[in-house]
Amino acid sequence: MTGSGPLAFCSRPQRDSPETAALTRRAFPHRAVHRLNHTKSRSETLALTNLFDPLPTSLAEELVTVLASNSQVRVERIVSMGHASPPGFWYDQEEHEWVALLQGEAKLIFEDGTALTMRPGDHLLIDAHQRHRVESTSSSRPTVWLGVFFRNEE
Repeated sequence: MTGSGPLAFCSRPQRDSPETAALTRRAFPHRAVHRLNHTKSRSETLALTNLFDPLPTSLAEELVTVLASNSQVRVERIVSMGHASPPGFWYDQEEHEWVALLQGEAKLIFEDGTALTMRPGDHLLIDAHQRHRVESTSSSRPTVWLGVFFRNEE
């Protein structure tokens, strides 16, 4: 990818970054965070993967897979099944979040009272520190999100 925007600097990590793992745990304490293993040879990292494979049939907590990250941007696949933000919990993130709903349905509520229902194909840019919560997600099938988290250029 070429260009000068924040996504131009995106690359797959060669190994898990302790900083990225700590940031993800702080931002999403109620999610299970997993990372793809990117310690393979160059030819193996070119293997095609699919955002819908594998999808779990049940989940105790949301499943977050970091697909790519660096100091400027993080791309995650998030899988929910009937999950919602804990009562009283509001996301108040240091990063901007662009999120697309690929499968399922989700209801988001923002601190100002705005409520949105997301369906497959819907996407949204949530500014840093725009407090919001996930009110509900589909319980009959996995809800699959693609999230891109990024900071302002300094």
